[in-house]
Amino acid sequence: MQSDNTYDHIIAGAGLAGLSLAYRLALDPSYSNKRLLLLDKDTKSKNDRTWSFWDKGNALYSDII
Repeated sequence: MQSDNTYDHIIAGAGLAGLSLAYRLALDPSYSNKRLLLLDKDTKSKNDRTWSFWDKGNALYSDII
């Protein structure tokens, strides 16, 4: 039996890399029954991030730009 404090994957950091990895894992059907813990030392009480990337129009995030 799995306790409430057991996770299949732990991602340290909620920056671009950590959030991108968490998002891709969430989209993958093979991870649908996995437990993921995302940790960050900052409370993220303000928007202090600027994300930029270049693509040819068919990237994972193209529909939300």
